[in-house]
Order: sequence, then C-alpha cells, then structure tokens
Amino acid sequence: MQLFRIISALSLLSAVLGAQAALIDRGGGFIYDDLLEITWTQNANIRDGEGPLGDGRDIWDNQVAWAASLSLFDSVRNVTWSDWRLPRVVQPDPSCSAQVDPGGGFPVQGFGHGCTRSEMGHLANVYGIGASPDSGLFTNVQFYPYWSDTTYAPSPLSAWYSVFVMPGQSIMPHQSTAYKDLEYYYAWAVRDGDVATLPEPATVWLFGLGLGLLVWTRR
Repeated sequence: MQLFRIISALSLLSAVLGAQAALIDRGGGFIYDDLLEITWTQNANIRDGEGPLGDGRDIWDNQVAWAASLSLFDSVRNVTWSDWRLPRVVQPDPSCSAQVDPGGGFPVQGFGHGCTRSEMGHLANVYGIGASPDSGLFTNVQFYPYWSDTTYAPSPLSAWYSVFVMPGQSIMPHQSTAYKDLEYYYAWAVRDGDVATLPEPATVWLFGLGLGLLVWTRR
C-alpha cells in the first residue's frame, strides 16, 4: 500500500511538471495564462464606444490611465478586481526577428515578429491568438496596434505597441514603437496573478482565530 501511494504521488508530480502552458478560461470574462501567471480580460476592447474616435482607441497616456482606473466585477467569484494595467514589453528580447542596437548604453532592442518575451507577443506567438471578433477564448481582438505600458527607453516620447493579425494575412504579428500622442491605438487590460486564487473562507476564519488566540495569550 505504501509503495502504491509513492508511485501515485510520483505519477501526479510527473503529470504536473509535464503539463503544457495553457490559457485557461476562468469564467466571468477572465482568461488566465498559467505560464506568465497573468490574467487577461476576455474582451480585448472593453473601451469600445469611448475615446476620441469612439471605438476604444486613444493616446498612450489616456490608455495607461484607463487601465489603472479600471474596476471589473467578477460574477463567478463575487469580487471586484481593480488592479489592472496595460501589457508589458521586456527588453532585450532575442526572440524577435530584428535586433536593434540603439546606442547610448541601452541594451539591444527586439523589434518585429516572433517576439515571445512581451506579454502580447506571448499571446500571439506562443498561443496563436489573432485578430478576430471571436477567437474562441477572447472576443474583440482588433487588427490594429495595441499600446503596451512600456516606454521605449532610448526615446521616452515613444512607447511599445503590438499588432495582432487576422488568419490568412500575409503580415505577421509584430511589435514596434510609436509616439505616445498617436490616438489610433487600442488598450487591452491585464493583471498579475490568477483570479481563481482567492482565500478560502475557512482559511481566513482559522487565521483570524489563531491571531486572536495569540493576542489573548500575550495578555
């Protein structure tokens, strides 16, 4: 019996370690990336109907501020999430097709297609998410640039953006930079962590009980 338990535990561990990275629909309008450990809004254009163009596009500063002020109610877990941001770009990124040395002591910058270190590039190039009204997991993914929250370090007037493409198009998903005052770019909200990770009520109650007992014993 003991040997059987050991074998079962090892089999479970092997299955966990061998599991592939995945996008997981958590319900309530949230999609979790279990590799980057971030949660996306299922709707890739929540701002539709807003902004100067009325379709969700806006300048970089406004999109950053919008994401930071966003609060979304999670009907599955009965909680409101308010810790949103725009996706990040990480440099250097040797996975990108173009490697540019900007000089000035800055690291080599990754431009072009194939980028996997940035969060949107990861969506496009690891999971194959493209522009579509309904990709199966996501809705309203736009065929137009999305701002990241990352300033282009060699030129602070610019920020990184990513482009998703529709199936069958000759161009590839890619990332580059643009001036922050351009109002033609979308915003997609993301947050760190998994919305499914919530304290269990019993755990919270036991923690409170233990804290109360600690205070009582010290008295």
